[in-house]
Amino acid sequence: MGFLAPLFLAGLVGIGLPVWLHLLRKQQETPVPFSTLMFLQKTEQRHTRKKQLRHLLLFSLRVLIVLLLALIFAQPFYRESLAVTQSSRLLLVALDSSLSMRREGLAEAARREALAVVDSNAGKPIQVIEFAHGATMLTEVTVDADKARDAIRSWKPGYSNGSFAELAQAAASIHANEKKPLDLQLISDMQATGMPASFEESALPPGTELTVHGVGVAKQDNWSIDSVVAPSRVTPGAKVLVRAVLASYAGEDRDLPLGLYFNEAKVASASVKLKAGERGEAAFAEVEPGPRWTRGEVRVESTDAQPEDNRFAFALEKTDLRTVAFVSGAAVNLSAKYMETALAAIPNTLYRFQMLAPGQLSEDNVRTFAYVVVDAGTGVFPAIQADLSRYVRAGGAVWILLPRSGAPGGKIPLADTTLLSMSQGAERGELRLDTLAQAHPILEGLEGLRGVRFLSAWKVDENGFTVLARLGDQTPVLLEKQVGDGRVLLLTSALDSASNDLPLQPVFVPFMERVSRYLSGLTARGSSRHIDDFFEIRAPGATGAAAGYEVTDPAGTRLVSRAESLSTEGVVLKEPGFYRVERVGGREDLVAANVGARESDLTRMDDAALALWKQSGGEAVAADRAEDARDSERRIPIGWYGFLILAGALMAESVVANRFWRRSSEGGS
Repeated sequence: MGFLAPLFLAGLVGIGLPVWLHLLRKQQETPVPFSTLMFLQKTEQRHTRKKQLRHLLLFSLRVLIVLLLALIFAQPFYRESLAVTQSSRLLLVALDSSLSMRREGLAEAARREALAVVDSNAGKPIQVIEFAHGATMLTEVTVDADKARDAIRSWKPGYSNGSFAELAQAAASIHANEKKPLDLQLISDMQATGMPASFEESALPPGTELTVHGVGVAKQDNWSIDSVVAPSRVTPGAKVLVRAVLASYAGEDRDLPLGLYFNEAKVASASVKLKAGERGEAAFAEVEPGPRWTRGEVRVESTDAQPEDNRFAFALEKTDLRTVAFVSGAAVNLSAKYMETALAAIPNTLYRFQMLAPGQLSEDNVRTFAYVVVDAGTGVFPAIQADLSRYVRAGGAVWILLPRSGAPGGKIPLADTTLLSMSQGAERGELRLDTLAQAHPILEGLEGLRGVRFLSAWKVDENGFTVLARLGDQTPVLLEKQVGDGRVLLLTSALDSASNDLPLQPVFVPFMERVSRYLSGLTARGSSRHIDDFFEIRAPGATGAAAGYEVTDPAGTRLVSRAESLSTEGVVLKEPGFYRVERVGGREDLVAANVGARESDLTRMDDAALALWKQSGGEAVAADRAEDARDSERRIPIGWYGFLILAGALMAESVVANRFWRRSSEGGS
């Protein structure tokens, strides 16, 4: 029992009032008639009169009234323990699902630790999550320990890089939603590489008490294949040179044997002397890949603590040279000459050049080209417009060049735009490329395009186009438009030295390679990706049946159906191995996914860093614990009962006092 306002208990001194009324107050003497006193002898009589309480029932009621008044104002209450489910703290069990937790015995040890935590906190509110590249809720907040146990037993680690920043972010979100401080029970091998570069990113929410259940040993020797350098596409008969970069996370030097495998068959061997804590490179003899697609893999043929990073997969496609058609009404065309030279200069080029007169392009042969370039001079489009329109709408690609010979107001078929005027600054040679859409596959990383000088460039109606590059006066230079299932690329200039100096710049060959790969559908891609990468399959904005595809994972399970692909631009790579993409028309793509190199360093976080991390959320833990102890009890006021007793006492006092008063009056009369 307690009092919310104990100072009012000082009112208990008021009990002296009924005492004074019944004991200390001067007693009133009642005169009694008597005969003469003349026959009585006067003497001195000593007597003592003992003062006694009178009217004890009335006295008791008045004392009770004063006592109740003091207690009521002091607001008495008694404490009642709350149920455990009303605890103000949430038990959060976090399981590390990163690649390093796949080492032998670690997953089983983590499950045992997590189950022990649940068993020792049965009946408390609990939530189970897993974290690595991101965080996933395995259960909602629950007091059902069996649900938590089932989630822990079915949990298994994945292939992602671990990140304690992701755990901190998940804990902050749960703390904000539940509005409760957290008892964070972390089950992990506590890999040092899991901490972000900025410590603030891993800071725990206020009031979080972190308890670490470490599994595994503090340090294990390991080595890994960090990367493999190999072409993604080769022409028939070509041999490939494959190089591998390896890293050591061991305490001693080691000679490592390596094997190169094509379609699970070993085709070459190599070895590398890897010094402790350093990197090394190995190269394999040139080997000709298999037909069409080759599933390549470099393997370390030696065992260590983590076998998943001892192999690195890559995909090789064997493809015929693809023809780029250049349609022009002129027998000699400088743009064609520069383009032919650039395509031939691309390393391991996949393209060959063919120049055509308008009459040589037909509906039959247009479908055989990688893409078509049109020099939009006088008289070119009327002969080819119908065939090109059907070609583009069916999924083909056309690149239109605008020469000086055009006239304002002229229409550009297929692009559905109008020539407005020639850029005046460009005519004086004063304008250069200024604004680039750097996220576009053609322009990404090509900073050398900035500053290219233009002598002629047309201002056109931009309606329906996406502008990829502009001059300093905002004249559009490179534009793109979706037409049916295909695309049209528009250059508002020509590709000759009389129109601009782009063909004279070192960036021209990489630019032509990017354009060719983009328009032919052979977008530049590495021979491999990493786990948790997003593999973009359908270009953003692409629509129609030709944009459909199917994806199967390394186990052969279909991840995306053709119908689902129309609303999905790609997939996230979650497992190592080869993902197969089958597009409309039977065209096939293959992409290899590999584990990240960050998980290969198995060094555990040091004690100083761990102590600092615990303190990031522990400043308010003591206060929260005290508040938790207070909040574990419920205060139930009992003042209302005092009011009821007081009302009864007042009524009783009134009745009793009235009765004594009447008796006193009758006796006096």
